[in-house]
Amino acid sequence: MTGLLGQRERLGTAFLWVLVFLNLAVFYFIQSWLPTMLHSLKYSTDSIVWVTTLTTIGGFCAAFLIGPLMDRTGPYATLAMLYLGGAASMFWMASAFSSTPNALMIAAFAVGFCVSGGQKGTIALAIHFYPTSLRATGTGWALGIGRLGGISGPLLAGLLYTAQMTIDEIFRIASLPILLGAAVTLVMRWTYSDKRRENAAAT
Repeated sequence: MTGLLGQRERLGTAFLWVLVFLNLAVFYFIQSWLPTMLHSLKYSTDSIVWVTTLTTIGGFCAAFLIGPLMDRTGPYATLAMLYLGGAASMFWMASAFSSTPNALMIAAFAVGFCVSGGQKGTIALAIHFYPTSLRATGTGWALGIGRLGGISGPLLAGLLYTAQMTIDEIFRIASLPILLGAAVTLVMRWTYSDKRRENAAAT
């Protein structure tokens, strides 16, 4: 634990904790509340099952592409693009609730691809960021902090839902943490690019 908060790693550790917290807050909000929200909108059972399942399928498909993308464009750029896509797809899904079931299913796939894929990308970023001696500890702590987000996200969504906010409003609000995640990733890229880390190590 001491190594995670050392002079070189502590800021990056804080960034990673924020990223995992925000990502899991939104991910578990979707997994916990989406079926209930769809049921309240009078969607058929088949549509509810498909829309909910497609968020998982999207994340599964993202797992096959994140690695090659990170190798080609770099982990920070890839993750920032996923988070930006996640925020955009959350806005799209908010609008799709009043559209056709097919449009909602496509939006659900995009949300799953970016949000669930972003979670996988964040873990890959932690492995890239920490030196070998800290990877297991750093990743474990990041996931532990992320579980707090996994608890708080559904709770906050429940408060908004019981406060009579519309479902599209809740999804637009939920896009903001993902957008913040993109900003944090870009700041982390600027702070901890490979060249800067090499210069710091040499110093």
